[in-house]
Amino acid sequence: MMVMMKGKERDQKLAKSLRETFINKYSDKKNFEMLLEGLDENYLDRLIHLLKVETKVDIFKDYVELKEIARSVRESKQSDVFDEVCAVDEAREWINDNGKYTTLTFGALYRVYRRDEALKPLIGE
Repeated sequence: MMVMMKGKERDQKLAKSLRETFINKYSDKKNFEMLLEGLDENYLDRLIHLLKVETKVDIFKDYVELKEIARSVRESKQSDVFDEVCAVDEAREWINDNGKYTTLTFGALYRVYRRDEALKPLIGE
């Protein structure tokens, strides 16, 4: 997958290097699974909170279901999350993540979670 980086030329070079390192290190499913498991303990609540900010989801009524969907996405759509991370084209996002890849991975996980079909009835789409 070839992605054209956006940003200053110096930033683009560094970001491409970080992206290549990410692909080399995490293209192995086991390693990427470990990265997902390494997200902070509150990642489910953070996903739900972000969703609440963007939509009119009723977290009081649907919290358990929202959490279950988030777990399911993390476990069953790892390749989609990996592809979403690789598709990030803003050089500063790669640089600001500082080679830890947790912020990029969390953002990608949220985007995949947000598009999940099981969420559509809960968020009114």
